Amino acid sequence: MATTQTLRQPETGLYHTFRRLYDKPVDGTGLAVFRIVFSLVMMAEIGHLFYFRHLVFDPVPFITLAPLSFTTPLVLWLATLLLLLVLGWHTRAAAVVNYGFALVFFASLPSFSYMMTPVYTGMSLLFLFLPIGRRLSLDRLQLKLRYSTPQFRYQPPGSVSQLAYFVPVVVGISFVYLDSTLYKLTSPMWLTGLGMWHTLSLPYEVQLNGSFLLNQEVLVKFLGYLTLAFEFLFLFLLPFRRYRVGLLVVGVGLHLGILVLFTLPLFALGFGSIYLLMVPAGWWRRLLAPRAGPPALTFYYDAECPLCARTRVVLEHFDVRRAIRFGSVQLAAGQEPALQSIAQQALLADVHSVDARGRVFQGVDTYIRVFQAIAWLRPLSWLLRVPGIYHLARAAYGFVARNRSTNRCSADTCGYSVPAVPPADESGWLLHGVSWREVKRAGAACGIAGLLLLQAAVSYNTPLLQLLRRKSGLESTWLGRAATRASSAVAGPAITFFGITNHPIALDEHFAGYTRLVAVTYTGPDGVEQFLPITRPSGQPGAYLYGAVWLRWTYGLVSKQIEPQRLAEGIRSFTAFWAGKHHVDLQHCRFQVKVKKIAEPHGWEPNFLNRQLAAGWQPAGDVTWTNQQFEAHLVPNISSL
Repeated sequence: MATTQTLRQPETGLYHTFRRLYDKPVDGTGLAVFRIVFSLVMMAEIGHLFYFRHLVFDPVPFITLAPLSFTTPLVLWLATLLLLLVLGWHTRAAAVVNYGFALVFFASLPSFSYMMTPVYTGMSLLFLFLPIGRRLSLDRLQLKLRYSTPQFRYQPPGSVSQLAYFVPVVVGISFVYLDSTLYKLTSPMWLTGLGMWHTLSLPYEVQLNGSFLLNQEVLVKFLGYLTLAFEFLFLFLLPFRRYRVGLLVVGVGLHLGILVLFTLPLFALGFGSIYLLMVPAGWWRRLLAPRAGPPALTFYYDAECPLCARTRVVLEHFDVRRAIRFGSVQLAAGQEPALQSIAQQALLADVHSVDARGRVFQGVDTYIRVFQAIAWLRPLSWLLRVPGIYHLARAAYGFVARNRSTNRCSADTCGYSVPAVPPADESGWLLHGVSWREVKRAGAACGIAGLLLLQAAVSYNTPLLQLLRRKSGLESTWLGRAATRASSAVAGPAITFFGITNHPIALDEHFAGYTRLVAVTYTGPDGVEQFLPITRPSGQPGAYLYGAVWLRWTYGLVSKQIEPQRLAEGIRSFTAFWAGKHHVDLQHCRFQVKVKKIAEPHGWEPNFLNRQLAAGWQPAGDVTWTNQQFEAHLVPNISSL
């Protein structure tokens, strides 16, 4: 009987591409590094909010206090990020708490919102679902300790779905870039290659003078076009592996420039941390590969002591570079020449170690050497060397060593059975013929599709799409009007719960007509006039103005059309905050308000920024505090000085 064989064709299509990404396991180290670095950046942002909490929450900083104190919630948020997300302890519960804090603070504080806060919300949401604790976490250590025995060391799964690397990059970077270019592609400034030059030529935008770069017309125009093309093409090139390293290099380079030149350090670092997910997995393996050459120390322990076996598990967990070699007294000590003069009973009574030079250490001295060899634990080595602490540690170690239990091998106890280990996360069946893996995969597909639809709905109202809708006639149809209403309706929930929003960053209308800078000075009892840390004498942002606080002053209080009443209220808040932070008595304090006129660029010019920095200041009035009452005397035509 003749038979035919049909070759199975490879599956194609968007969903099958998604399935291949979901089903492909990769090492989870890169995801863990991202978790740690991004959480540290968030900690810095919360620390920034904590420092400026009186400016943000108090009606009048340090004078009229907010009805509720936000000190404790912010400290708890910092503790959540440090103990749970940075160290990876109870990461799932930590992610829930962190997301709750993000919703409460970032969604309810428009005065502390800028281009990075939606990214914090979006990443906090993804932390709820990503397997961020598979590597470099205390959660992983807890699993090892729970299921390991003196005869068996359990290694929890360390791989994650490749999709876990792609989703944060798409949501945190691609969405932002693509939406931003839907604004920039209608901007004359960006379309003529001057987007970067224009922004870097404005004193109120930059913390460093980059004239050495700005004076190279061809170079800055190239960088402007490169930025525009890079942001637009990022999402479309990301799926292709051969382009990822190039995208990584260009993206990190651009954000290093933001870190150095602009007043947005946490924005630059936060985006930079997401780029860590684009680092090839093999690079992390090489970076954290076992050290070359002989181990720094060989650690000998009693293999029949449960506590000693657990100690080995803990030390091995932190010793990612394998600087320590472990050997049991029962099997390995006999081959160590440095231990030949020590009786086995003494070796079993105390942990011993031998370094590369053949020196022998025991007890607490062994742990000092072990901690010294493991980079993460080195501070503990320094602490244990401190007189007093060292002696307390020796006493505590001696008590534990004398009272620890052992399971000495005998004819009745030398048998071995494999302990029960936890099942795989996606094992088992929900219904007949429906596995948990299929359910989770379908849920992930629906979640990603929902995020894509949300971003599409929000971006529907960007200038480029509005122009295309008008040109095509869609705008005047019932479908077009319905889509516009839907886009407006989802904008609020999208940014509040998902961190998805529009990104109109560095556009012509932001800078048009912005020709006045405002500074506040204070003359102390010594008669010396000093600029408050709001605006520097050059007109560049002062020490207070970075991140959300910079945006509040630069575009919320000053802006291109200065309203004296709004400016006076802002100066009241900033002067009260400065006085409270520096313990200055506001009684009879007098502050001077100054205005600097700058030019508005209309095309590339050499040394444009230098001329703006050199411009002089004009008096624009003063403000006083008497018996904690604020009074402002500003010139009425401050915008035309």
